[in-house]
Amino acid sequence: MIAVENEIAVAAPPAKVWRILTDFPGYKTWHPFIRLTGEAKAGAEIDYEYTSDLRTRRKRHSPGKITRLERNVAFEWAMGIRHFFEQVERYELAPHPLGTRLHHRVEFRGMVGFLFRGRPSRASHARMCEADDALRTLLAGKKPSPAKPPARNGRKQRR
Repeated sequence: MIAVENEIAVAAPPAKVWRILTDFPGYKTWHPFIRLTGEAKAGAEIDYEYTSDLRTRRKRHSPGKITRLERNVAFEWAMGIRHFFEQVERYELAPHPLGTRLHHRVEFRGMVGFLFRGRPSRASHARMCEADDALRTLLAGKKPSPAKPPARNGRKQRR
């Protein structure tokens, strides 16, 4: 299993963060990489759309399922093929002096995760941080910036 994690403090109460995380149509206003379609209910089937390549804006779809839904506490879904390649994404909320502590974790499980075990890629962590920062920006009442494609091999591309 490979896991990528990030934790931030957000200047909003857990109930407000919860409303945004479970408002699937609203993801297009803040999340730079994913869209969820379906109903925010425990056990519900959802469609997971992911922008896999920011340069081409190529999108991938996968059926998913909400595996944990505790109001104002935790939201988790899983997608993929169990035991082969499964991705589990989780948001956990807790009160914080600023408002909310948001813990975001993505686990890559199964044989594919085992084959690529080791340290998670910097790119995966950077994308997670970008999504979490966009959520924090939205909660601060500002408009998040669109996702920017990364430079190839760490270099700027010529135009």
